[in-house]
Amino acid sequence: MSQHLFKTVITALSLVVLGACVTQTTDPVFNVEPSEEEALANYLQLTTGYLEEDDLVNAKRHLANAADIEPNNSEIFAIWALIYTREGEMDLADSNFRRSLQIEFDNSQARNN
Repeated sequence: MSQHLFKTVITALSLVVLGACVTQTTDPVFNVEPSEEEALANYLQLTTGYLEEDDLVNAKRHLANAADIEPNNSEIFAIWALIYTREGEMDLADSNFRRSLQIEFDNSQARNN
């Protein structure tokens, strides 16, 4: 067998073997979307992390995603108020703190601000 023919056969066999290794999973265990509650918690956690890093752009982005899931969430309004406070937008901060308390009077984060 010539060297060229040998390389061709080895290459072809390798492609067949590698092609057989492709796996597609249709098992629902591996294709689970997070619930809205989990997604909301994840967005709020990301928002808090970005606020701690003083990255207001990303904090706002994730907080907006959280608000898309649950627009009348007291915690979301309280966090918006914190962001507006950091930006010096005191009127917006105040209105968001007030809205947070209207939704949930016992929200300690909003009540302490």
